[in-house]
Amino acid sequence: MIRSICFFFILSVFTNYAQIQKYKLPKTLKEISGLAPLNDSTLIAINDSGNQAVVYLINTKGELIKTIIITDAKNIDWETLAQGSEYLFIGDVGNNRNQRTNLTIYKVKIDRLIKNDTVKAESIVFSYKNQQEFPPDKKNFIFDCEAMYFKKDTLYLISKIKCRPWDDSINVYQLPVNVSHYKLSPYKKIYIGGKKYFKDAVTGASFTQKDSLIILTYKHLFIKGDKIRLKGIVQRESVCKIKDSIFIAAEAFPFIGKPKLYLLKHD
Repeated sequence: MIRSICFFFILSVFTNYAQIQKYKLPKTLKEISGLAPLNDSTLIAINDSGNQAVVYLINTKGELIKTIIITDAKNIDWETLAQGSEYLFIGDVGNNRNQRTNLTIYKVKIDRLIKNDTVKAESIVFSYKNQQEFPPDKKNFIFDCEAMYFKKDTLYLISKIKCRPWDDSINVYQLPVNVSHYKLSPYKKIYIGGKKYFKDAVTGASFTQKDSLIILTYKHLFIKGDKIRLKGIVQRESVCKIKDSIFIAAEAFPFIGKPKLYLLKHD
């Protein structure tokens, strides 16, 4: 059962941030899909489906620092990252066709990422309790995910809605991190507004104690009551924040451009 409906974005105002810095990412991150902070000067990044089970460390200008191989893991469709105090969580949660039955969160020790070039992963295998068909009817295409965040020993997964007709509310699911198998039930809904998938489908999320939840869509950023319109045509895939710096990563896309890291300031 969905416990609550959140409308805290419905009164948001549009804000344009002019001071956006842009950095090139290496070709190895041409399909960047997840971003998380390691410390004040280092970001963690991953590629999505069909790529190696590898985690990359980059600096805040997008330059590659280190490549770490993740063992006991497979990159079917890695789409998102979340970091706790002890673990990095890698979301093999991409489900474009809403037909996967092997959705997985990989857990790796953060301190081992710093020290080693190869790190073993633990697994949490999960499914959606409210999904009965694989795939469901197009009107129930609600089982894709490209965004999650960590808060108080719990992961929160945010759905990427692909319904026809499109729905402008999104499901949030809770996943405990001390289990090996789990069935997810909707925890709450968030209404973000918008009318089009290619503008308002959720592609990234982050949580900070200061700002609470940050949500990224293809065209907008939601933070502290602001709905920020992001300029330019790029495929934005992930977001995270370090202090007053918000980092957004965009993957390479034909006719649009090479992979890039964007930086904007938000107090």
